[in-house]
Amino acid sequence: MTYLFLPVEVKVRELDAKMLLAYYAAQEGFRVVIGEQTAVERAALELPQGIFFAKGYPDRYRSRVVKKMKTKGHRLVELDEEGLIMSDTNQYLQDRMNKANTEQIDQIYCWGTYQKELIENYVPQQNITLTGNPRFDLLKEKFRPLYKSRVKSIQTSYGPFILINTRFAIYNQKKPSHYKDHEQYNYMKTLFQQFVKLIETVARQEPHQTIVIRPHPAENHRTYQKRFQSYDNVIIAPFGNVIDWILASEVVIHNGCTTGLEAFLLKKQSITYMPVEDQRYDVFLPNQFSDKVTTIGEVLQAIDNPTTVQPTRKQQNILDHYVSSSSTGQAYEKIINALKQLHPQSKQPPQSISPIKKNKKARYRFSRLTEKDLEQFFNKLDQIEETRTSFQVVPLGQDVYEITLN
Repeated sequence: MTYLFLPVEVKVRELDAKMLLAYYAAQEGFRVVIGEQTAVERAALELPQGIFFAKGYPDRYRSRVVKKMKTKGHRLVELDEEGLIMSDTNQYLQDRMNKANTEQIDQIYCWGTYQKELIENYVPQQNITLTGNPRFDLLKEKFRPLYKSRVKSIQTSYGPFILINTRFAIYNQKKPSHYKDHEQYNYMKTLFQQFVKLIETVARQEPHQTIVIRPHPAENHRTYQKRFQSYDNVIIAPFGNVIDWILASEVVIHNGCTTGLEAFLLKKQSITYMPVEDQRYDVFLPNQFSDKVTTIGEVLQAIDNPTTVQPTRKQQNILDHYVSSSSTGQAYEKIINALKQLHPQSKQPPQSISPIKKNKKARYRFSRLTEKDLEQFFNKLDQIEETRTSFQVVPLGQDVYEITLN
């Protein structure tokens, strides 16, 4: 069996997709190690050589991962979680596609043609494959049963609600921002203030309407808790998979968030609120799949007059250019087929390792992962596939597990 290491940085964003990949990869004979990012990295340095599935990183962190995994003798593949939405392509390439590091990666998986062409023009002659991301497999009708019970639980707890997703981490950071002297900081500050004003207005004018704010994982969610603590109908929800919240909502409001595109694919109405605009910092892709409004009055009107999500030919063409598996095939299948082409050098048998301790610094991005979480997810996939699969799930430490097919 070949070891496949699947690190997860932001649990609410990435875990379900990595569990999906783990489920099918284990059935193809891979010995999967999945869990919190740094815990999986430590496991990869102790276990036999295999394939390390990098999730994309800023340049300095990426350099360390590449060096450690290559020194260990692992084959290295990468699917950058930030490779779909980028406001500045030059900055993206400089920060996340350093040529020296990229040339050491055995396979690079891309969300779609747009990202693939971008990387190929920057680092020619790389082994780049169009796969899509399993995160978007989960948006398809086939996998809707995965979320049925959680969606029902949310709806029972909160009733009908408006979901507002934010992306103001440059301004609303957990630590003092180093962007303060940058124009983008001021732009995001203005946009943040406009969204606060929108939420306050809707909350006052519609006191029986529940508003759920879902901050970006890198934001300081306590800012919202303090700001809206006097509003009984405003809830801050930085937890759970976003698919649950989108499906449970009545309408999604955002500005340049991936959730706008995810809502579109889930056939939920989404509104992109753009009270200020700047082409340097506005995000093209998700805004193409939402109803654009520029005033609070237009937001209220859009909420009161829901629309049916029906993709136009232009939208479908854009989607196919940016997301490889949007209309054909599954990303997890394409990835597993590509992984099978790699042949790690080591033939060492499985071995035990010392227990891996929890990374306390990761508590904001990765809450507890249990054996039960994995087993419940796999059982739901069994129901979807109308099969019964027996997995062995072995803890290697807190928040990291080894999964094999019995």
